[in-house]
Amino acid sequence: MSLRAEATVDDPRQCALFLGATLLLARSEATTGLAFGLNGRRAFDGSLITGRTGAELLAELGRDGAIELDGIAFEPCWSGGDGRYHMYLRSADAEIAFGGNGTGVPNRQRADGSTFLDELWAPGSFADRTAFLARVADTARRVRAEGLLGREEVAAVLAAAAAFDGATGTPRPDERLDVPVLIDPGTVPPAVAIEVLDDPAPSGWYTTAPRIRLRGFDIDSGTGDRLTLELRLDGGDWTPYTGPVALTGEGVHRVEARASDPEGRTGSVGRELSVDTAPPVSEAVVKDLGASVEITLRAEDAVSGVERIQWEGPGTFWGTFQEAFVRAIGDEPQVIEYAATDRAGNEEPRRRLVIPGRRGTP
Repeated sequence: MSLRAEATVDDPRQCALFLGATLLLARSEATTGLAFGLNGRRAFDGSLITGRTGAELLAELGRDGAIELDGIAFEPCWSGGDGRYHMYLRSADAEIAFGGNGTGVPNRQRADGSTFLDELWAPGSFADRTAFLARVADTARRVRAEGLLGREEVAAVLAAAAAFDGATGTPRPDERLDVPVLIDPGTVPPAVAIEVLDDPAPSGWYTTAPRIRLRGFDIDSGTGDRLTLELRLDGGDWTPYTGPVALTGEGVHRVEARASDPEGRTGSVGRELSVDTAPPVSEAVVKDLGASVEITLRAEDAVSGVERIQWEGPGTFWGTFQEAFVRAIGDEPQVIEYAATDRAGNEEPRRRLVIPGRRGTP
């Protein structure tokens, strides 16, 4: 009984989480892909190290109906719950780590989104410690040559890998003799980072235009005074970067950046951002039934999609619209209020529908 992340057949960074034979679902209100640190906590056999044994996780699942990892509750797929959940997680470790122990070294992305840890674990588990250290050294050499690891960062990564025992989060004592040695490739390309200056909504979407800032640096010196930075959006033309840029277009965007030094060496990176700043638009369709009316509420949102329509009227509470409802015509007018919310979290201002009362009452 172990906790493990199994990748999809066509994307090693898209994973499902299992405890034994049980598929676990992540409870989250996010409507974009849910990023989660996975590769940085793997054991040699590919299972995930959490500081709890499989039996302890199973006991927690039986007691609480879910297990918690990094503040997210994971419940069995057969729980019967009707809340929002994610069946797949996007493997995304912010820093290079082994067995859950961070190195302080950023797990930088390539232009295609892949990272050091993605490449390290893509072939699968390790037969033994020797195979693990060999692959770490080989991966570090390639990533270093691409300009994504500085000299001191390489040393920190190799030392941390040597201290990893392959099964627990407890570092091995005094493993310096096992630290792999790399032949340094010399001068490497510059690196560039895409920073977003604004936070997304809980849904994962940006509901205000996010501002993008580029930061270029020589991976060994940490400075980027000599570098030329460029930005490209959705596969368009490269444009010079001079300062923060607001991403005003709606939808899911591919943002790419590159840094070039005077010698012609270039480093690049890319990431996706989801932007929806406008609320949906709803309408009420009223059908006259004589002594009553039938009301149907509709809404459209062309970007993130409609999440729900809510409404209330006399004698009702602010609830979610599910199907057409009928209101009898009384002596006094009735006011129905309604509003739609999209999957990004934008809610339109409340709209009002007035149902006239009977005419000519004595």
